[in-house]
Amino acid sequence: MTTINLATFAVRDESGDLDLSATVQKFQGALLEYQAERETELATIGAAVHAVFDAHKGTNINMPAVTSLALQKLNVQPETYKALSERVQAFVRDNAGERESGAIFGIAKGKGGGCCRWCDMPVKAAK
Repeated sequence: MTTINLATFAVRDESGDLDLSATVQKFQGALLEYQAERETELATIGAAVHAVFDAHKGTNINMPAVTSLALQKLNVQPETYKALSERVQAFVRDNAGERESGAIFGIAKGKGGGCCRWCDMPVKAAK
């Protein structure tokens, strides 16, 4: 969780009073910039994760391997390794679920488990 120092956004009028409208506009601009950066970051991470599954179509890959291979595609540096690892794993988990729910990825634990991209996996016939 990120802590924000609201004083950095405070805009004062000529009399020294807080200009609420100008302060909100300043904060809104910063928030929109933050949102754009996160969307770009997610798109880049998503492209790297999909590239991993493109190279290994139809297979289950354990989460550490997905993370490691995606980090290679992202050209991770030592100082960003931990944060980027967490973001890659969060991307997969946030987009995982049952095939029927429209999720992009599936995650199964245990023998034969791992992560898969649903569009690469054969649909099993109903019993």
